[in-house]
Amino acid sequence: MRESFHKLFWGFLLILIEIHIIAIDILPDPVGYYLIVSGLGLLTINNKALTKAKYLALGLVFISIPTVFIQQNVTGNTSGQLFDLSLWPIYTQVIGILKLILVFYVFQILLDAAMKKGDQQLYASARYRFVSYMAVMLILNITLPFTMNIIGDLMTAYTVVFLLLSLLVEVMFLLLLRKYRKVFSN
Repeated sequence: MRESFHKLFWGFLLILIEIHIIAIDILPDPVGYYLIVSGLGLLTINNKALTKAKYLALGLVFISIPTVFIQQNVTGNTSGQLFDLSLWPIYTQVIGILKLILVFYVFQILLDAAMKKGDQQLYASARYRFVSYMAVMLILNITLPFTMNIIGDLMTAYTVVFLLLSLLVEVMFLLLLRKYRKVFSN
C-alpha cells in the first residue's frame, strides 16, 4: 500500500503544479491522473469509492489532454492564439469539479483505510482535512461564477483569500497522502 499512496501523492502534485514552457505543460495533468489511476489500482481495499475513483481518474486522463497545450489560467480574446478559448473557462470549471469529485472519493478511501487499520488519530486527521478541503473548494466552486459581478478591491481580496485557502487545503491533502504512505509502509 505504500507504493499506492506514493503514486497518489505524485499524481496529485503533478495536477497541482502547472509549469508551461512556450505552449507545453512540462508537468502534464494526464500523467498525474494516470499516476492516480495506477495508485488506486494498487490499493487492496475493497470499497465502492475505490471503483468510482478509478473510473473517474481514468476518464480525467483523457479529458485533461488539452491542458497540456493550453495554460489553464488563460483568458479568451488574446491575439495570436492557436485555439478559440471562449469555452475554456467552462472547460476548466468542469475539470475542477471532476477533480473535486475525485478527491472526495479518495478521501472516502483514506477514511476507510484508517478505520480498517484502527488508527483513530489518522482517521481524525483525515476527517478534519476532508471537511476543510470540501468546504473551501465547494465555496470556491459555488461562488466563482458570481465573481464577474464583484468590482475593484473586493474582487482582489476575494481572489487572494480563496487562492491562499485553496492552496492551503491542497497542501494539507498532499501532506495527508504522505502521512498515509508512512503509516502504511509497515
